[in-house]
Amino acid sequence: MWKNFCHKCGRQIWNGVPKEISEKEGFNFDIFRKDMEKEGYILGYNTKTVGSYLSIREIPCKPICSICNNEESRIKSEKEMKEAMKKVEKMLKKQFSCPVCEYSQMRGYNTKVFKCNSKEEMMNHIKEKHTALRDIKEILPCGCDF
Repeated sequence: MWKNFCHKCGRQIWNGVPKEISEKEGFNFDIFRKDMEKEGYILGYNTKTVGSYLSIREIPCKPICSICNNEESRIKSEKEMKEAMKKVEKMLKKQFSCPVCEYSQMRGYNTKVFKCNSKEEMMNHIKEKHTALRDIKEILPCGCDF
């Protein structure tokens, strides 16, 4: 177990449970977490998981609380979504049927393909119905910058 301060907001953070406490019979992590929060600590991290399927590993990072970590993740995913939507918009120059609907239909998940007469209407459909970044990235051509 370690205790430290978040490098972004300065909150007191902790991570891990001492072995002597975790090995006790009837140990409940939720109770332990609530006790730590009463003491003024919040769950934090000092390592990040990086890599892909066969090369996943933990690397050290600056201590960060779970609140700041979630905020960083949210900002990063919003930025990626914005960039992906720019690429989709460039792809929709003359196409008036939804490429995400078509791709999911081709894979057998979707029965209806959204069709419209304008680019703005198509972009609104994609923003409202296809909110997962993964779905949008699947339709983008690989290695091609617009």
